Amino acid sequence: MGMLRKILISFMIIFIGAGMIVPVHGVSAQTSTIVILVSDNEADSAVADNIGELLNASVVETAWGAYDPKVSAQIVEKEPDFVIIIGGELAVPAEYEEDISTMGIETIRWAGQNREETSFRAVKGLKEYFPTVFEGIKVLGIIDGRDSVSYGEMKLAEHGIVAFVNYESADFEARVDELINLINPDLVYITLLKQRSPQDEYIFKGGAKVDKIVQKYQSSSVVVSPVSVLISKKDVLGEIDSAENRILEANATFDGLQEPKAKAMLENAMREVEQAREALANGDYATAYLKAITAKGHAEIALKHANELRRGIFQGSVEFALRRQIARLRWMVVGLKNTGADVTEIEQLLDNAENDLKSHRYDEAQKMIDEAKNRIKEIFANRKGREHGHPPKRGKH
Repeated sequence: MGMLRKILISFMIIFIGAGMIVPVHGVSAQTSTIVILVSDNEADSAVADNIGELLNASVVETAWGAYDPKVSAQIVEKEPDFVIIIGGELAVPAEYEEDISTMGIETIRWAGQNREETSFRAVKGLKEYFPTVFEGIKVLGIIDGRDSVSYGEMKLAEHGIVAFVNYESADFEARVDELINLINPDLVYITLLKQRSPQDEYIFKGGAKVDKIVQKYQSSSVVVSPVSVLISKKDVLGEIDSAENRILEANATFDGLQEPKAKAMLENAMREVEQAREALANGDYATAYLKAITAKGHAEIALKHANELRRGIFQGSVEFALRRQIARLRWMVVGLKNTGADVTEIEQLLDNAENDLKSHRYDEAQKMIDEAKNRIKEIFANRKGREHGHPPKRGKH
């Protein structure tokens, strides 16, 4: 079967391989330019990808938990009317909202306490702001929040929505019911990630709950079908690489910082990655995958602590805060300049702010920064032909 992978559905067999995935047909909800900002968390980025195709919106991705002004510049270059942020502030830091606000662009953030809740709130937000998108939706794909494989392997060829749910949660059945009532699909796929064959046990717990849901809807007009997705060595290696990258990010953030508990968490993550590689070498894909996602979770906790510690160190420094503002604004100017705007005046204001800062004239530096912000907003608004950006109105699209 080579690179082909078997996805078994109760009433048919579909083969999906690399390069054969059919994209969802995009639906433009309106004429406004929409940008979706999301972290590289697999579940959140899959939600953003799915919604981006439904809204014909551009998706801009940032590293989980990290603020990078270059990402803000990418958003500015796209000259959006508004920006949808998917994920909480741990995943997509609040600095991005501040940058977007500097441009006079309104934002909507769809976020929950975890990836499953974020997914659900994104679906609800889509329904609230873009209800007409749901008129053509016939398929709902439900995936376990810990499953980073299934979305990439079964992007729906039909016009559909994907939602991530915690199969082990007490409210799993209620959440599936809620999604079905919200979306009103004809067909619901519930994925089950397995190791070698459809007869294998589900890698995560919760398979019995899926069977119960299928039985519940047998006599209804909605067809609910379990789908077995087989994990591959490539999938496991991808998850291990992702965990190692997160560990590297945390280590880089920890440079020079002392946080024993977080560093101990990072050491756990490194051990778990080694255990994942050992399991993979032994052909135990399930254990390797579980160890890898656990390692990544521990690395993200360590990264969270490192980011909080680093912010706290510089929080009381006026000079650092001013330098950071100037650096961030310079990237906004880069983005604005790439749209074709004349930014000479703004660059001069920021140069003046830096000169004031060197002379420790902090109040004067702040005045220059504030003036630069105002000019940035004015120039961007003039290019868009409006006073400022407006978010979509509920139920109007």
